[in-house]
Amino acid sequence: MTVPPTIENSKSARPPTACAAAQERIAELTGVSLPREANGERKRTARPEIQINNRSLDEVVADAWVAVAHANKPPVLYRRSREWVRLDVDAEGPWLEPMDETAALALLAEVASWVRVNDRDSVHVSPPRDVARVMVRLPSKKLPPIEGIVTTPVFDAAGKLVLEPGYHPGASLWHHVRAGFEVGAIPEKPSADEVSAAVRLFTDDLLVDFPFDAASDRAHALAAFLLPFVRRMIRGATPIHLVEAPTPGTGKSMLGDLVAIVATGRGCEPTTISRDEEETRKKITSLLVRGQAVLLLDNIREGIDSAQLAAALTTEQWSDRLLGQTRMLVLPNRATWIATANNPQLSLEIARRCVRIRLDPKTDRPWMRATFKHSPIRDWVKQNRPRLVRALLVLVRAWLVADRTPGRRGLGSFESWAATVGGILEHAGVRGFLEDTEKLYEAADREGSEWRSFLTTWHARFGSEVVGAQELLAVALDRELLTEVIGDKSMLSRAQRLGRALHSIRDRKFGQFRVELASRAHNVSRWRVVVVPPAAATS
Repeated sequence: MTVPPTIENSKSARPPTACAAAQERIAELTGVSLPREANGERKRTARPEIQINNRSLDEVVADAWVAVAHANKPPVLYRRSREWVRLDVDAEGPWLEPMDETAALALLAEVASWVRVNDRDSVHVSPPRDVARVMVRLPSKKLPPIEGIVTTPVFDAAGKLVLEPGYHPGASLWHHVRAGFEVGAIPEKPSADEVSAAVRLFTDDLLVDFPFDAASDRAHALAAFLLPFVRRMIRGATPIHLVEAPTPGTGKSMLGDLVAIVATGRGCEPTTISRDEEETRKKITSLLVRGQAVLLLDNIREGIDSAQLAAALTTEQWSDRLLGQTRMLVLPNRATWIATANNPQLSLEIARRCVRIRLDPKTDRPWMRATFKHSPIRDWVKQNRPRLVRALLVLVRAWLVADRTPGRRGLGSFESWAATVGGILEHAGVRGFLEDTEKLYEAADREGSEWRSFLTTWHARFGSEVVGAQELLAVALDRELLTEVIGDKSMLSRAQRLGRALHSIRDRKFGQFRVELASRAHNVSRWRVVVVPPAAATS
């Protein structure tokens, strides 16, 4: 016979241990009142009995999920994307742990009594591994969804402030409030004076000693502080904040650390990336698994030219295999990305995914500077974190209750980010957002710059005349152009390399010019450069 998992009829009344212990810790953090007996002890809940033999696997799995749902009050078990995760708390705060087969087996043993029924009686057994395996691979859609953990109030997708501690179903977030952290009431309609005071707290206190090169750099720094608080209001991906300088010791890493302290109460755990794309992919996966609000790629020495990083910066969900397993992970990508480097060499693909924050102290030993308004700045930020968080929330609320006018400047692939963050900054009177982006692109687009110079010289010498690779090689050598393209081997090798390069850029526009394949016969290609009408010209 089948014994349905009904709580009331079960003879077993042992409460789940690990699940209950986590719920006790969560209740203490959030002030949730758990059911208690008259003597104050946690009220014991009967466990359902689940028969495992003479039944289909899907029936047993369905009963197991019923038992899990019954024990998951208040919830400590969630679904993150396609993954089953458990919320737990230690001295550092709450964290999300993916459920594997072993953890699922332990949980199932706690939340239900498992039996094998024969003609005479029933025998208690361990939960079947097949059931745990299926539940881990195919989490129930009835599990409450969770995107991550936040340690400050943030705005959800609708612009509602997530303020109370605990789980917020509408935002799919767990809000952990640290002891002693109070931001106070956020005005429903912040006044102009309150908005100005909030901006000054950052520009005249927190950021005052950073040697920003231009107004746009200061605006982008403030944008980095804002992003963790409005990330859920932004549709799609967000760019990486590139903090760069001409020399070490300018405060690049410190700026990234301060963004993390304000957003989470803790400094960054900086990491770096290499030119090994496989290692970069694994690094991105490991960072996103941890669900950190701020990711700092620090002190990048070899430049940034990574297809894996470029892909991560333009997706809301990152897919990869779990290390050592065949199972695929699908992870939410909601972090604020920051990178630091000294005069980095960027690929154009990375540059167009960056907003630049350039620091220039205009001195050769900036680390020896001794005069600062707040020193040490990290201690000042930790002490004033409630004020700083409140100031950011005021800026966002002021924009929300106004007309939500989007930012005037856009950024391809990051339109929602530019409209939201740019709108908040412009409403607050902060100048410079997304100005000077051309400087970053020009510095990064070395290939495009060299081709533009080459095509300009080509057109000046030959006009629209059809020419071959040998004639064009003479132009390149005469002006010392395209040196990396043509190499330093024999003249025949250089001509062949130039020919292949011309094929790779045919029909592509560089400034006012476009390369066209005029003819090809007997494996020999001939080319012409044409002038693109001004209305259609692109950089």
